[in-house]
Amino acid sequence: MPLHTIGLLDVSILHNQSDQEVHPSNFGPNQTDFFDEWESYLEHVLRERGVRAGERYFTVERKRARKEARERLCELDYGHFGTRRRVRNAVNGEHVSDIDAGEVPSDPLRLLLRSPVNGTRAFIAHEVVGRASVVGVLAPDLKKWFQKRHNGYRLEIDYVEDADAWNDFLDGSTLRELTFVAHRRADGNRAGRPTTEYYDVRPVRGEALPQNWLRRLRSDGHLPASEVLSIGVDDGDIDETRIVVQKNGRRRTIAIGADWPRFTWEIDPGSNQRPGDQQFYDVARSLIGDLLSRLNIDA
Repeated sequence: MPLHTIGLLDVSILHNQSDQEVHPSNFGPNQTDFFDEWESYLEHVLRERGVRAGERYFTVERKRARKEARERLCELDYGHFGTRRRVRNAVNGEHVSDIDAGEVPSDPLRLLLRSPVNGTRAFIAHEVVGRASVVGVLAPDLKKWFQKRHNGYRLEIDYVEDADAWNDFLDGSTLRELTFVAHRRADGNRAGRPTTEYYDVRPVRGEALPQNWLRRLRSDGHLPASEVLSIGVDDGDIDETRIVVQKNGRRRTIAIGADWPRFTWEIDPGSNQRPGDQQFYDVARSLIGDLLSRLNIDA
């Protein structure tokens, strides 16, 4: 998995009674602008000295605005606390210090909010480092804070599910693994608990599975296990088919027939270095700009 990627969030505001979406740039009796509310939320986080949820924690490290573009940029420090850890010098192996249970080893994660004047959507591009993402803590806290301030309205935050991005990735990808999953109840299992069996198909090292299988899975949404496996398996027993595809060294896992998994976009393909601010925000602006263009929203 690439070290640094970008995920996209779709932000909308709904009127509780009517369930109608309202314009984030002008809603409620005071004609509130979500562009300004986001700034107020970040200030709230700073006053509260960060947000804690379980063993997860984040705070605002720095922020700035580009009001003419209706953009707000910020960097959040995010991490886990509660487990005593050590810091060692990777050159000589010496024990340098300890991280206390109340301290947080954190990742600096950048975000860009774009809140157009028109339309009923705002978008947030957020940095993901490996699997570290602040969204699981930030989104529920932001919604709770918003609800307290705006009686009669609620904030909805969803991941952008981009089928086009997935199709672009699958074009030119190779099929690296194929797994059929079957859930059964064993005859001798008195409790009647189901058992799960996995049938894995992998290529010879350095090769790929037949490309025709991937084409059939994309076009038909199905590939009979009986045509692939050398052992006798009833196709009716197969409940799920998973594939691992690879493109330009990047692997992704997909469950066929299910909703697309969350897609994250590489910032600097092939690099494990932290991208500079300019590169991160340029890629974030490009992704949000493409999204606004597809939705015919004039920024």
